[in-house]
Formats: sequence, C-alpha cells, structure tokens
Amino acid sequence: MLSRHYVSILLFRFSLLILSVFPSLFYSQTHLPVADILAENIQSLTKESELDNIYLQTSKDIYENQEDVWFKAYVLDAQSFVPSNRSKILFIQLIEDKSDKVVWKEKHEIDKGFVDGHLYINDSLKSGSYTLAAYSSKSFYKSSKSFNAIHKLQILKNSNEIRKVENVTSEKDSILSFVTFPEGGNLISGIENKVAFKVLDSKGLPVDVSGKLFANNVPILDFKSMHAGMGSFMLKPNLNDIYHIELAHYKNKKYPLSQIQTKGAILQLLSIDADFATFKIEKKLHTGKENIYLRVQSKGIVYSVAMGTLDQILTVQIPLKDIPQGIAEVTLFNSNIEPIAERLVYINPQKN
Repeated sequence: MLSRHYVSILLFRFSLLILSVFPSLFYSQTHLPVADILAENIQSLTKESELDNIYLQTSKDIYENQEDVWFKAYVLDAQSFVPSNRSKILFIQLIEDKSDKVVWKEKHEIDKGFVDGHLYINDSLKSGSYTLAAYSSKSFYKSSKSFNAIHKLQILKNSNEIRKVENVTSEKDSILSFVTFPEGGNLISGIENKVAFKVLDSKGLPVDVSGKLFANNVPILDFKSMHAGMGSFMLKPNLNDIYHIELAHYKNKKYPLSQIQTKGAILQLLSIDADFATFKIEKKLHTGKENIYLRVQSKGIVYSVAMGTLDQILTVQIPLKDIPQGIAEVTLFNSNIEPIAERLVYINPQKN
C-alpha cells in the first residue's frame, strides 16, 4: 500500500512558517528563495498592472425604440473591490450582436468609482440583441481579446414584439457546446482524475443532459449533469484508448475528451472547510522523487506557498483563515518552477 506524506507549510509576506511536517519530510533554509520567487512573481505583476474591474447595471433588459437605457457603472479596484480613482473616463459602446458593429458610443466622467448615464434608442436601430460594453484606461489593454464589462440587451420596435419575446417558451436547441475540464488542467494516462463538464445551447443557456463515455466505441460509464448543465465523473484514462462522449437525445454528434498526457501530475481538492483546504497531488509511480510547490493566491496577492517532496502521492493542507472570501487560484509547480497544474477554489463562503 502506498504511503502518503502530509505537509502543511504557510508563507505570509515572504516569511516561511512550517505548520506541520510529518517525519518523512524535512526542509532546509535553501527552499526559502523559491518561495520568495513564487510570491514575488505574482505580486510584482499585480503592482505593475493596477487593474480595475467594471460592473454594469441597466434599468431593464428589453427596450423599445425611442426609449432611454438608463445604466450605472461601478469601477472597482480589482484587488480590494473598493471604488477606484485610477481612471477618470469611462468609455461606453452599444454593439449589435449580429453584425458586431458599434452603433453608439459615448464617454462619461468617473466620479469616485461610479458612473450614472443613459443612451437614447433611436428609430434607426434594428430589432435584435445588443451588448452594452464599458472599459477604462485601467481595465482594457491591447492584448485583451474582448471587454469583460458587458450587459446584454434586447431592442425591439414596439410593445407587440416585446410581448412575443416575453411569452416565448424555451425549446431544446440542437446546437450544443459541450466542454470538459479535467481537474487541475490535464488528464494523465494511468492516473484517476475528476473530469467536470459544462453544456450550453447556441444561445449560451445551460442545458441539463445525460450521456455515456465511450472508450474505443464501447460505453464505459454513464453520467448526467447535476446543476445548470454542469456535472462531473471520474476517469482513469489509458493513452492507447480513444475516448468520446455521446449525449442522450443528441446522439448525432460525438464529443472528444481533452488530450491525454503521458507525464505530469494531477491536483485534486479532497476537502475544504472554514479552516483548511486539503489537496491531493499525484503522479506516476517509478518516475522519481522531486520537489513540488503549491501556491495559493487571491486577487493578485499570494497567501501561502507549500513545499513538499513528491514520490507518487502527496497530501497538502492549506490554512484558509487569512484568505479573503472569493475565488482563489491554486497552482502546482515542479522542481524547475514550471506550472504543471492549476485549479480555482471558492474560499470562505461563510464570511460576509
């Protein structure tokens, strides 16, 4: 039976604190610079970027021509979520979804992180779906592929069209987006891992489904979504097998699995509560021992770096007391300080 080593090491503000190390593990002071590097990489990048997040709110979602779209914009610091004073001008655009053309644009002054405004819908706008998008000098860069601050709108010619839209019943859409997400990022041949999935129709709405996973055209397991088109199943993939997924009621299409890797490590969340998050790190047997590093960061701040020696299976316990509520990124690095696995975790949901 394989032995498991448990280690819990915490780094706060670049100072290393060993919380609990079981007898088979020992760490010298030579590991300290590595922890400093892993923390400094994130925090120096955050300091240089100084990003803002923008949130849009409109008075409603469906409008007629010759109406005003009243909106509010909240410009918040990406780390602290307090109103930001970095930017003075907010750029607003109304984009027609069908043509992807900007049909209206304006600039508004940002007053201590807040903007109140409106746009008039003239008769020249066609009925259809539109996107209200916003950005500032600190929320959008040349390398960005799209706006993150958006709000979807329906613009219609008259009230009769509005009633038709409101009374339309949802029907099953034959066009589906089925995407799989191996926990930690990769499927490793010979190692069991959790595979999450998400199903959307062509309108971007979740679809609850059931289906089968096939290996070499032979069904090996059944699965179904648990909530809002999302679910998961366990799989120990074999590099020599060919996998695909078929969904009930949509058997005319096959969905392949993510590519299977021959080497690497998986990162699984075993449990999480108000005090600790426990992760399992696993790689193939007989591939040699190596030092690994597990970094936890939230909103651009590194809160912990755990270090351990991975033979085959290692369990790492991360304290959560000082991490703020919200999404945290957990990244696994190999001995060469290369990221090999990553996942998101929602921390401290009980906090207000």
